[in-house]
Amino acid sequence: MAAVWNDSLSAAYGTRILSIPYSGATQVSYIADSYSVTRPTTLMTRTDNANEPNAQVFISDFVTGQANLQLAAATTAVPTIGQVFYGTNVGSLAPDKMCLTEVGEVEAKADFRTCSISFRKLVNL
Repeated sequence: MAAVWNDSLSAAYGTRILSIPYSGATQVSYIADSYSVTRPTTLMTRTDNANEPNAQVFISDFVTGQANLQLAAATTAVPTIGQVFYGTNVGSLAPDKMCLTEVGEVEAKADFRTCSISFRKLVNL
């Protein structure tokens, strides 16, 4: 069966390619499976003297995310905590500058290796 649509990327549907700097200016590209970014809000409410709600406001909270990276070869560098990269966004949002906050253990999966990562958007840049 032929593909109905192909975006001509070398990554499979549901994945993204992340380029993370390694050792200076060298970029290492990873296929990121299950790439997920959360943009939560914090709710603040106000009540009157009878405790009736009379106002509310939603404030942006910290942007966080996670993904499972595929390492192309046994020699592919494993990312380290603190490395900064630009996250990819869908739509009109500009790419966010993200910092790795967690890097999981590298696991062998079929003929490639994977590791999980967590990241957080840098603020006040």
